[in-house]
Amino acid sequence: MVLALSAYRSTTPSGGGPVALLVAYHFPPILGSSGVHRTLQFARYLPQRGWEPLVLTVHPRAYPGASTSVLDQVPPRLYVARAQAWDTARHFSWRGRYVEATAVPDRWVSWWIPAVLKGLRIVRRYRPAVLWSTFPVATAHLIGATLHRLTRIPWVADFRDPMVQPEVPRSPMARRSWRRIEAEAVKRAVRCCVTTPSTLEDMRSRYPQAPASRWVLIENGYDEGLFEGADEEKGRASEGGRPLRLLHSGILYARGRNPLPFLRAFRALLNEVPDRIEVVLRAPGDEIDFASVVKELALTDAVRVAPAVGYREAVREMVGADGLLLFQGAEYNRQVPAKAYEYIRAGRPILALVDPEGDTMRMLQGWSHVYPARIDSEGEILAALRRWRSDLQAGERPVRPPQVVERLSRRARTEQLAAVFDGVLRETKARGPGPH
Repeated sequence: MVLALSAYRSTTPSGGGPVALLVAYHFPPILGSSGVHRTLQFARYLPQRGWEPLVLTVHPRAYPGASTSVLDQVPPRLYVARAQAWDTARHFSWRGRYVEATAVPDRWVSWWIPAVLKGLRIVRRYRPAVLWSTFPVATAHLIGATLHRLTRIPWVADFRDPMVQPEVPRSPMARRSWRRIEAEAVKRAVRCCVTTPSTLEDMRSRYPQAPASRWVLIENGYDEGLFEGADEEKGRASEGGRPLRLLHSGILYARGRNPLPFLRAFRALLNEVPDRIEVVLRAPGDEIDFASVVKELALTDAVRVAPAVGYREAVREMVGADGLLLFQGAEYNRQVPAKAYEYIRAGRPILALVDPEGDTMRMLQGWSHVYPARIDSEGEILAALRRWRSDLQAGERPVRPPQVVERLSRRARTEQLAAVFDGVLRETKARGPGPH
């Protein structure tokens, strides 16, 4: 695959404002990760708030796959430095096995030293005012911690979610490493960012010694650029006599995001109504044997498992659907999937098969035409499907004011991050020169 040169090269920063060095594994041209958008859109919009971002990431060989789908979102003048890195599981394994110590804290630990060396050169040349690193790749925080110790540049650690969770990571060796990195970040970083309210509560309770000012909530959001030209699909939903279409976009799991209760409820709905309704499961992964499930429930003509597509095509499909499916069980109560924000922006009805106590339900509350049900309750799901179908037949459509929806955008989230950087810069100037 030939990728645009901007995916690999570094350009010269313009020098128009204070510099922020962003350390992130997920960055174009990585394929198949929604996590790429958080760093990408921060880098895209920070200049509008007077900050000049520099990105320190990995060589593309470290990615499981590459794609050109969002390269046009990378600002042409953005400085992108790529340090050497390998994936232990792919590059250093023998017959699918590798020494566990070579994958601690994660499979991209080879990125650590090259990134620190490249980061030090960036620091000497461009003197960033703030350093930002982002999880879920733990090595990014390892790089952030090392650069902070060596340069004393104020460090903002973007956790997104807690690093150490009940079953993540599974390896005891990795778990000990993650716990040390997490504690070091909370101790040394001037700000720690998370993406959901319950994660904020959890981290505060786990680290009561950290001052309240250290914690910042910056949720995920949607990228408006991906919706350019997509809204015309709204008028095409259900046109031409095609079946009503329910869409889920993204990976499904046997635990926490299991669609089996939904599929049973959907079978029951089809037994009740004469409508032609189809379900599209876009890129659900291979953890569940969908072919067997669909055959067992006699849904072969009504459920379609579809391959992955580019981000823009996926968004257009969301906008053109008659309903959007969201699976988020109690196991993920402290997370809000990126697609939830995209679903709101798409302006389509949402069947929210989520735990009522989770952060996803909290985020969806108050939005028009959201039909909640517990993910494991066939009765609740069937009732939600009936309400969705009834509202469609009545001609009801979601009403979501654009000015309110825009508060969920990545641009709005970048405003929050820039305010964090501004505060850190003021504190640094107030302390004066010298080590801190």
